[in-house]
Amino acid sequence: MIGSLILASAAFAATPPAPMLGGCAVSRLWGTTLPASMPADQERHVVHVQGKQIFWNSRLMTVERAAAEIGANMADGRDLLVIDASMAKCAVVKTLAAALEGPAACTPERCFVTAKPIPARKLPEEPAAPKP
Repeated sequence: MIGSLILASAAFAATPPAPMLGGCAVSRLWGTTLPASMPADQERHVVHVQGKQIFWNSRLMTVERAAAEIGANMADGRDLLVIDASMAKCAVVKTLAAALEGPAACTPERCFVTAKPIPARKLPEEPAAPKP
């Protein structure tokens, strides 16, 4: 009996645990530590989760719509995907991450969930009007 418990605990110890975000476990396909330098806005997609609401490009979305639209934008494999979970409910983050990781072809190097707030995308400056 004790031998089987030792073997079982050794098997569980060999498998690395899923990443934790403030006690909220996400799949191993997500990184939880942002890179030291984030690319320009055009090369990253930030999804803001506020409570139970999901926003992408300032638009309120459902989990299904986010998976369809963001997954299509991530298909080229070059951009980063960041879920800003700083004001989120854990269940929403877990559901969203699970829905996005397949269509977005997530790896821990491309997809991140963070409790650190990510500032909203700045609007581009409009060129000065020509003087008459």
